[in-house]
Amino acid sequence: MPVCAIRLIAFVVLLLAGALAVGGLPGCGGTCTCEEAPAGEDEPPVSEGADDVGAEDGGFPEHAPGDAGILVINEVDYDNPGADTQEFIEIHNPGPEDIALAGLALVLINGGSGVEYDRYALDEAAAVLPAGGYLVIGSASLLATLPADTLRLALGGSLQNGAPDGLALVDTVGARVLDALSYEGTIIEAQISELSEAVTLVEGLPTPVVDDNALGSLARTPNGQDTDVARDDWQYAPVPTPGASN
Repeated sequence: MPVCAIRLIAFVVLLLAGALAVGGLPGCGGTCTCEEAPAGEDEPPVSEGADDVGAEDGGFPEHAPGDAGILVINEVDYDNPGADTQEFIEIHNPGPEDIALAGLALVLINGGSGVEYDRYALDEAAAVLPAGGYLVIGSASLLATLPADTLRLALGGSLQNGAPDGLALVDTVGARVLDALSYEGTIIEAQISELSEAVTLVEGLPTPVVDDNALGSLARTPNGQDTDVARDDWQYAPVPTPGASN
């Protein structure tokens, strides 16, 4: 190979080596870099289903039937055929221990406005709700038919018939919702005076069952079951059982 050709090749090699040393090849505008897409940019967004209107656990304490220290709203009959003379709300203690009622209240929520329209202090019925016992808040004629050992409070007026309306069992001292039911629709911004923020009355997924001017009631089935998913826990009961097992 001619000496001039060897010198030309060496010169080209030196040029290339120098270009790399200073940060790039001609045509890269200086330094050529590889850009990485931001992490997760190629991942599709996660969306919640339309039915997932409640908090993950409904905003209520996680519990199972038989847990100590837990009360549940167990049965509701808010709409009777004709005059509403047999309305009631049943509170149940499914656990193995008596539960003190001081500071606990049942709050009734207007679904149209999200504000409470009535409330009942449970300790006006008794100091404690015995293990396995029931407390019924109901119409005067309904209370007269209850088993003798059932705790009771008289309704001050009629229960609203929904679309939607709701109930909340509230620890007024601890400022928290212990249990709730939104019926004939979903209430996700209930205003309760002891709580600083609006709360959902839907446990997990809403119940589709209604008590529409019928003889029956809405009942936790099996009795006292609370899986924190209203759709699974509440069923229509053709025969109400205030003060007794569903």
